[in-house]
Amino acid sequence: MLLDMDLSGKTVLIVGGGKVGGRKARKFLAAGANVLLVSRDSIKAVKRLGEKGKLRLINVNLETDLSSIETWISKADYVVAATDNHEINAQIAQKTRRRKARIHTNVVDNPQLGDFTLPVVSKVGDVAIAVSTGGKSPAMARFLRGKIEEVISNEDVLMIKLQSYARELAKTQVNDQNLRKRVLYTIMRDARIRHLLEHGDFRKAKTRAKMIVNRNHHDS
Repeated sequence: MLLDMDLSGKTVLIVGGGKVGGRKARKFLAAGANVLLVSRDSIKAVKRLGEKGKLRLINVNLETDLSSIETWISKADYVVAATDNHEINAQIAQKTRRRKARIHTNVVDNPQLGDFTLPVVSKVGDVAIAVSTGGKSPAMARFLRGKIEEVISNEDVLMIKLQSYARELAKTQVNDQNLRKRVLYTIMRDARIRHLLEHGDFRKAKTRAKMIVNRNHHDS
């Protein structure tokens, strides 16, 4: 499954402090999770996150002391096996599955061993773009994300902001829910508003959107 949920306050255990583990750590931190990262040695970017108190770094040599990972698994809601050792990743997934309490697992080099994957995500304004190939080709996921990003314009980003404003206004002005929906689509498709947003004139676009809502207020 793709991971799309509220992670605020959840504990995520990432095993592996390389580039992949670092990328995963930043994603979970951005989502508000508490991150534990187990590694014998981590890249500088990961160490800096630890030094700043963003995540907890746990120094364990997994090749000689893999059994100790179970202590940290017990503290986690989610586990990401992101080492460069396929066998260790597989054993982490196995140890996680054995637990009675359900802990969701992502295995970066063999997604079939886990039960969730992490899509490639980027943000353009308030638009979040997530692309997943089910772990088959992370490089292709990043490539497709770039192609999608090229399609989203500044006009689209401003329209999201305008729709948020118009939606709240319509809730107070238009009683009928179906009519409110039609009003919002009218604003979205209005040629004058699209022209104003294309030229970055949000103030005038907002004024016109308000006029459209008020006009329909009399019809509701």
